[in-house]
Amino acid sequence: MVINFTGCKMAILNFKTKGTEDINYGRITKDALRTLPKVLHKKAQIKLARLGAVTSLQDL
Repeated sequence: MVINFTGCKMAILNFKTKGTEDINYGRITKDALRTLPKVLHKKAQIKLARLGAVTSLQDL
């Protein structure tokens, strides 16, 4: 996962694995299931959403 630190706006630019991207977007795929058990997908989505909402390094 790459986070852009330019200016004040920060965003997730891409994901290291297809499975992580699928989990982020709520897709149940083989890659997502290989990355993390389905019971943990919702919790991971919440954490990824928090990372995506960060606007400064202090927010982390």
